[in-house]
Amino acid sequence: MNIMHNNDEKKNLEPDTETLLRAEKVKKGKRHVRKTVVAWILVLLLLGFGGYTYSFFIHNNRVPWKKTAVQSVDILAQYIESPVSESTIQPEISITGYVVPFDAQNVTLRTDGAITSVPFKEGDSVTKGDVLATVDDTIQLYQIASLQTQLDTARLTGNKSQENLLEMQIKNAQNNLVYTTATANFDGVVASCDWEVGDYNVAGTTTNQMTIVDVSKLKATVQISELDMKYVHVGEKAFLSFSSLLGVIVTAEVSKIPMLGVYTSSGLGAVNVELTIANPPSDLWSGFTFAGKIDSQAKITYTLIQQGAIRNENGRSFVTKKGDDGSLKDEEVRIRYLGNGKCQLLSGDVIPGDTLLIKKTNPEDAFGGSHA
Repeated sequence: MNIMHNNDEKKNLEPDTETLLRAEKVKKGKRHVRKTVVAWILVLLLLGFGGYTYSFFIHNNRVPWKKTAVQSVDILAQYIESPVSESTIQPEISITGYVVPFDAQNVTLRTDGAITSVPFKEGDSVTKGDVLATVDDTIQLYQIASLQTQLDTARLTGNKSQENLLEMQIKNAQNNLVYTTATANFDGVVASCDWEVGDYNVAGTTTNQMTIVDVSKLKATVQISELDMKYVHVGEKAFLSFSSLLGVIVTAEVSKIPMLGVYTSSGLGAVNVELTIANPPSDLWSGFTFAGKIDSQAKITYTLIQQGAIRNENGRSFVTKKGDDGSLKDEEVRIRYLGNGKCQLLSGDVIPGDTLLIKKTNPEDAFGGSHA
């Protein structure tokens, strides 16, 4: 009896299946809560770290785990600091070209016929209005005389319509008579003459003709870039050097600026500006080439940077700018080379007073070498 009683007590002490399932469910619920809490903590930590990193990058232009330029002494030791400067200058615009006569006339006779006179030969001086050549005008004179006779008859008969018609025919014949004579349009020199008395002239051809030129002045056409055109005005002086005139500087003047520009093979617009040399040296000939400059009266202010601070990547130009806090930032720029290692800043987030970095090229510089 005692044995049976003990067994009943043991049964009462052991938990039943329902109790065990309920306890397991509670444990699973607690584990799920813990996992959820941990997951949210991780999400919040990641969000906080991301926000901090973004804010840090915005204010410092770098991520927190990257050393600052101030700390990167080894990196800065490889560079030379180059300040951005400003200069106000009077621009000098480089030009090249060749000179031609100030004026030229290709003399032509506008009617057919045998040439009856050529009073000037090559090298002779001529004056405006001088007769340079004539063609046999017998036919033209005959036409005028015949028409004049017919006109007189028409006037006697009172045939008004016939009279008007003959007057127009006479005027046309008189024009044809003028075409038998060629005259000089300006004072000049006969540069070439292929006509000879007895040659037969054919109207409208360019053969057997004469050319006169005005070499009391010379002119040249030079192409000015659209970037410089705003500094060029009529009346400004140009100074030209000719390889044929060693040590001689010839003064010219901007005499004409056309209304229309041209598009060049370099992808820029340009204007063909005319220069005039009022008193050319006696040994300066048409066709001689020159190099020179136009001295503009304008005053312009350039932002200047050292050529060494510029690096080119895929056709684009960049500089490295050092901030007041030592941070480094790459800036894209557009520049124009001015010579002597200087460049003009055309565009880019760089202003006078900024500091740019130039990479050292001398191996000794990396160990504290001095610089001019």
